[in-house]
Amino acid sequence: MSDKVSIDSILGQINDPAIRIMAEHSLKTARKALDMSDYSRKQFVVEELHKIMPRALKVRADNETS
Repeated sequence: MSDKVSIDSILGQINDPAIRIMAEHSLKTARKALDMSDYSRKQFVVEELHKIMPRALKVRADNETS
């Protein structure tokens, strides 16, 4: 019998909080973007990445100082 690996179990194995935040947000963004036109999808993904990057960088900095 093969072991089923879920996205949640993969995300749970990520130890770096900044990377986990980016991975979870990227997954949510990709799901939302599926129903958009090509141009709208690209624009949406770029806007979402601009929103989450500062948070991920802050989490990374906080994690490195502690």
